Amino acid sequence: MKSLVLAGRRIPRIALNAFHWHLQFYWKRVVPKPMAVGLFLTNHCNLQCSMCSIWRDKKKSNLSLDRLKKLVDAVTPGCSYFSFSGGEPLLVNELEEMVAYAACRIPYIHLVSNGLLFTPERARQLGQAGLAEVSLSLDGDRDWHNAVRNDIKSYDAVIAAVAHLIRYAPKVKIV
Repeated sequence: MKSLVLAGRRIPRIALNAFHWHLQFYWKRVVPKPMAVGLFLTNHCNLQCSMCSIWRDKKKSNLSLDRLKKLVDAVTPGCSYFSFSGGEPLLVNELEEMVAYAACRIPYIHLVSNGLLFTPERARQLGQAGLAEVSLSLDGDRDWHNAVRNDIKSYDAVIAAVAHLIRYAPKVKIV
């Protein structure tokens, strides 16, 4: 995030948020809104990774767009970083609308994904919605990654996701 802050247009908004946060906390002695939020959007997942327990949860749920809007409104102004994760956030039908809503109010939007559902169209839509950064899970070479993720196509899907993001959402940082 530091390089984007230093190189990008988001410097004034993030700096203002940080100044406001410190003013509230240190001068007014008020507990301010969070500067960073990480949200588990869903516990649905299309993999059964050996190190993860989210997919084992029998009761499946997604956060609705209306609930997401209320959450974003509750942490703004002030929040500078918002991360969507799960389960697999790309399984949520309204993800692009959620990213767009958050991106209009929060300067830096991040997404954590296993990469299996990144198509050219999905990459383009998320880039246009205001996504700043994607973390794609990659655990090692093809054999190791596929074994850990319990899917023989998962490594190739992550590599394809990187290619789709580079081509169709070039402003989105890939981590």
